[in-house]
Amino acid sequence: MAENGTTYPILNLITSETSFNETAYAEYGPIFIGAQQLWGMFFDYASFTSALFWMALFGWPQFKLAWTKFRERWQSGYTRSINDQYTDQLNILMRPYNEVPLSWFIALFFCSVIPTIIIIAKGYLFIPLWTYFIALMTGALVVIPLGWLYAISNFQLVSPSTTLDPWESTLTMLSYDSLLELRTNCCTA
Repeated sequence: MAENGTTYPILNLITSETSFNETAYAEYGPIFIGAQQLWGMFFDYASFTSALFWMALFGWPQFKLAWTKFRERWQSGYTRSINDQYTDQLNILMRPYNEVPLSWFIALFFCSVIPTIIIIAKGYLFIPLWTYFIALMTGALVVIPLGWLYAISNFQLVSPSTTLDPWESTLTMLSYDSLLELRTNCCTA
């Protein structure tokens, strides 16, 4: 949104070579966010904070138990299946089956990380390489605890990330405007 409340001319900020048009940005000024978007962002961040505090205050006994069982399994050299450590019905049903080896998860991880590193290194994605590693670490620090929280309490945060919403909206708007322009040029020719 522009300062006067009208639609921001976002397409004017991108040149035909898909680079940032600094003169257009200086002319139009910064993009403003409405009160509703700010209110939503506040509650998104508050939900992350509340989930982490809930885990620290009320989930500590379950976390301690899970950590103890993980250490027991690690110290035994993974000879005992994780399904033998728990007595719930799902683990009892899963006992006859072999666990998926850790190497499979590592292979899947590298199958997604290596192509992304190559894409960034070749310059097809316009971010520095170090930011990708920061994103991986941030994702691990957020997703793993929240996955644990969901597993023990069935509480899941609906909005995955407030910081991605403006980018997603911008990309959606750009692709929609490009399709409209293509349709207009195609139909008028």
